[in-house]
Amino acid sequence: MNSVRRIRFCLLGGVENVRLEESAPVDCMNSGVKFKTVEGVDVVGQWKGKVMRFTPPAGVWAAEFANWGRDAKSVQHFTQRFGPLLKRPNPGKEFRFPLFEWIGSQEHFRTMWDAMMRHGAKAAKHLDSAVRHRLIFKHGWLNYETELVWYFLTLDLHSCPHERLRKCLRPDCATPYFIAAHLGQRYCNEICAQWAQRKWKLEWWNRNKGKGRKQNSRRKARTGKG
Repeated sequence: MNSVRRIRFCLLGGVENVRLEESAPVDCMNSGVKFKTVEGVDVVGQWKGKVMRFTPPAGVWAAEFANWGRDAKSVQHFTQRFGPLLKRPNPGKEFRFPLFEWIGSQEHFRTMWDAMMRHGAKAAKHLDSAVRHRLIFKHGWLNYETELVWYFLTLDLHSCPHERLRKCLRPDCATPYFIAAHLGQRYCNEICAQWAQRKWKLEWWNRNKGKGRKQNSRRKARTGKG
């Protein structure tokens, strides 16, 4: 008898009162050399008194995180919705992290996405065994529960079919990371697909705009008209 094993990833968390607070200035480094100093910003909030359980559809949160804005207000909004990336739930307690930490994590996540697009399963990462997680069977599903947003997002990404991971081919697309509905999909939505069609038509016109007049001139020369 054949059977289908159903598994889904679950996140434990829940936060409130997320806000931005100024912190000490941050030195930006490149290859060990400071090239500028920026104003420091911390994201601060509080864990809810009771841990909540989230089970979003596969791949949705991974794409949202990859595309999320990285200005302070956007990161505040992300944290209010999903929680801090690298903090374990501690009901009723405060959490705090620097804005640059979130930006660095997103950059790393995008790098993982790009690597999986190119190399598939070879680019998979091992998860830290020190992070608490558990498997439970509930309502016909095998549920893998983790308490870190970062680990949930990593699992969400790595469990997606790598051949469907995409980056929109429109250069100025604001949300380029997406999971393709079909293997031939190259643009994230209809707006970007229509942009590509207009671009192709314009390029075709620029290549061929003089050919029609030349052909008409030759035809007239052969018939003696004009």
